[in-house]
Amino acid sequence: MNPARLAVPTALSLLLAAAPAAQAAPVAAKASASSVHQDENGKHPAEAAFDGLLASGWGEGQDGAGKGSWLELDMRAAAEIKSLSLWPGNLSEGKKSYREYSRPHTISLWVDGKQVGNPIRVLDEMQRLDLPVGLTGRVVRVTVDEVYEGFVYSDCYIAEVAVNYVESTGAAQVDLDAWRASPAGQEAHAAYLAELNAEYKACKAAEFGAPLSLAWIMDAAGDGAPYLREQVVKQVPMGRRAQAITYDRDAIDTLRKLKDANSIPALEMAKLRAVARDRAWLDELVEIFYAYQDLIGGPNPNVPYWGETGWGEGAMQSFDEPLTIDVDRFGSVYVADTGNNRVQRFADNGRPDRVWGGAAGITNTWFARGRPWYVSGSEPGDGPGQFHNPIAVTLIPEKEYDVIAILDARGRVQLFDPDGHQLIGWQLNTVKEVEPGLGGEGHMAWLPSKGLLYVFFGEEVIGFDRHGQEIVRFEIREGAPNDVLVYRGKFLLVYRDQIVRYEADGFRDRVMMDMDDFDAGFEDVDAALDETGALWVVTDTGRAFKFKRPGKLEFQVDISEYSLEHPRFCVREGLIHATDRDKIIVIDALQAKLDQDEAAAKAAEEAAAAEEGAEEE
Repeated sequence: MNPARLAVPTALSLLLAAAPAAQAAPVAAKASASSVHQDENGKHPAEAAFDGLLASGWGEGQDGAGKGSWLELDMRAAAEIKSLSLWPGNLSEGKKSYREYSRPHTISLWVDGKQVGNPIRVLDEMQRLDLPVGLTGRVVRVTVDEVYEGFVYSDCYIAEVAVNYVESTGAAQVDLDAWRASPAGQEAHAAYLAELNAEYKACKAAEFGAPLSLAWIMDAAGDGAPYLREQVVKQVPMGRRAQAITYDRDAIDTLRKLKDANSIPALEMAKLRAVARDRAWLDELVEIFYAYQDLIGGPNPNVPYWGETGWGEGAMQSFDEPLTIDVDRFGSVYVADTGNNRVQRFADNGRPDRVWGGAAGITNTWFARGRPWYVSGSEPGDGPGQFHNPIAVTLIPEKEYDVIAILDARGRVQLFDPDGHQLIGWQLNTVKEVEPGLGGEGHMAWLPSKGLLYVFFGEEVIGFDRHGQEIVRFEIREGAPNDVLVYRGKFLLVYRDQIVRYEADGFRDRVMMDMDDFDAGFEDVDAALDETGALWVVTDTGRAFKFKRPGKLEFQVDISEYSLEHPRFCVREGLIHATDRDKIIVIDALQAKLDQDEAAAKAAEEAAAAEEGAEEE
């Protein structure tokens, strides 16, 4: 025990303290434990681990973190024990309380004094463990062999234990059906719905929230409607109440309407109760509420220049996709911030100064499929200036400014002026889809000699004029490239091991260079042209190569002390901007070359001096 504990009771815990306690009614079964924890909220006895409620639980009270403690249920009569389900940890406040208190790391199961199988290692996460037993017995014991120590408190908790939960979930409700259908049951249900609606209205009307009303709704959502819990206490013995008490859908729907992120612990309790058929929608609901929590919490106000992982202005979210980057004639850098459904422009000092995209929101869109819900810096959409995961950005030079062309993962092309106004937009006419996780499958390239914008979508290529009219279409033999450059009126298609040249009409010319001739051990590669038209290549080993012409190396230089993840880069006046791990790294490659040559010369001088000294000796 921790005598210095100064925990403050939450509204939820106060409400639960007033809820019907399982141990208040006479039961046939008897619960016991090696010790009992007591704090300002009262005792946390063994009975609390068999009452069917996940917000309560047994807390051990011995010195230390709970290693060697035990929890036992005597059912008073032998019964078939097919399985034992266990909810480890203190779940009263969700992940917060789970981490604050100690929880089992390794447990052993015992039936009538005999160990069942080997010790079981418990993953350190909120969960329900469904453990097969397959024995007939009377006394079930769980021993805590090892523990994960709490970040704040040392006492070890187990929220709930249930016998035959998996096999009998729903079956225990049969005895309650008659009461539910009775006039008394229907009257209790109607009164509950009226109270639920009143608590909902109280939450909506309160300017700064209504904690007690929200706690009441949360209690019903995660641990069942109070009027049904009262009947479970009367009809169902300890150890079998968890399967008789179900989460309440009406309360969950009420929380969904409130959209209050403080509701997450109750939704997580409902998720931990769920059987397979209900788990998917509860998983998604919990994801949505965590996303709400992130959104309400606001963006990081101190995003460093050149970015970090996140959704605030200047931050980026790649979700392991390459982030395409380009630079204009004035030194401004443009990044297709794929996961944030936007394009950002950075000034030459790394400060973000313009965003193409909508307002922040939550989403689960990801290319043509879904992903877990998260906060996006811009909500995806089909309106002007909205995107579904932009995957390519390129610049079309005009006399006075550069037009910004943006391609998203659903095949939509939009052109903008530097002030962010859409000039035109169109949808690709294709059945092709680009896939995430494959290193980037969408690119664009402006061919000045033809006045055409070529869109490379997977292995398909479509050329458009400035009005969005299709002019040419062909397919690439080698499949989707890593990048596409326009070099002396032709396309250079960059692959992991080679660069291939294509004509503007789709004719495959030849392999221009083999990258394995210049580097080894790399997995990803990108190429770019500088303002003079010189070819540069960067590999994920952290090396940059400048070529006099494709295949003719001018020099190479190390630009990073660590490997890069899906590097995409642009270069101007020898200054490389590369996207890596949701940020932009900036390297003066020409200065790095000078430093490298100077270090090599110094090393050579030192070696020569050492050799001369050895000869004199």
